[in-house]
Amino acid sequence: MPAIKRILIIGASGFIGRRLTKKLAEAGHGVVVAKRRGSVTSEVAGENLKIVILPDDTYDGLPGAISGTAIDMIVNCAAYGVHPHDRDPNQMYIVNVALPVALVELAARKQAGLIHLGSSAEYAAGGLESPVSEDATVEAYKFYGGRKYCGGALMNLKARAIDVPSAVLRLFNVFGPGEGDHRLLPTLTGKLHRRERAALSAGNQIRDFIYVDDVVAAIVAAMNALHDGLLSGGEFFNVSTGIGTPVRQFVMLAASAMKADPGLLGFGDVPVRPDEVPLLVGNNQRFAAATGWEPKFSLSAGIQAAISEAEMDKA
Repeated sequence: MPAIKRILIIGASGFIGRRLTKKLAEAGHGVVVAKRRGSVTSEVAGENLKIVILPDDTYDGLPGAISGTAIDMIVNCAAYGVHPHDRDPNQMYIVNVALPVALVELAARKQAGLIHLGSSAEYAAGGLESPVSEDATVEAYKFYGGRKYCGGALMNLKARAIDVPSAVLRLFNVFGPGEGDHRLLPTLTGKLHRRERAALSAGNQIRDFIYVDDVVAAIVAAMNALHDGLLSGGEFFNVSTGIGTPVRQFVMLAASAMKADPGLLGFGDVPVRPDEVPLLVGNNQRFAAATGWEPKFSLSAGIQAAISEAEMDKA
């Protein structure tokens, strides 16, 4: 089949969307970004990147904004509720449920494939095995995870019904340059740079941390496999390392990479949330078998790369 010529990225102002846009444009891919006024997209500009402004600052205006633009692949990175303060029920539904479902019709009109970024929060907390497979029980009660699941599931159902190639990638604990300030690594490094005590939980929670560039590579692998017909379409895939790491170990690796005083690590200063999941690790074998992708960054290498890039950006 002909190569993918132009990729539409939704949610290019977010952590992963910005990174994906930058990497694809720098690699010479044609990238189209639909953005609201005032939102940040990428540090990259030039002939490989086309920016279209949503006329009414809502996704309802997206089809009209790109009506004359050929698109081969759509990647939906948009999400609402990642920040713990974002809990508006209308926005949660519009972005996490209505948008991915609406993108199926846009993909059909453009004869494009469709990839939607899901979340490990879609898995129910109780009784999880480790590592968790794509067939595990999904979240039905938590506000964010439940709606992320609904959006991806309804998208895939509709895509299968009208023969749109689609896939949902459930991302686990992604970290790296450009994360929101509320997340673990930037909060920790900010405190340690200022030589302030970092208030932390005991850090016994076990998570599947994956570096953002491995996630970008996974998205590219999924695009290629979907485009080439190697995926049957309408499937769910975990994008994870398959390795469980205590949060405490992640924090200590980051502090060591910064050569920070370990006495500033306030383990136990913050109580564990009542709804905290103690163990969440993803089985990535289904995705690896379908695409040939595998993570390249070890945890320590990813942490070092993230800290080094952040320091370069500040210089």
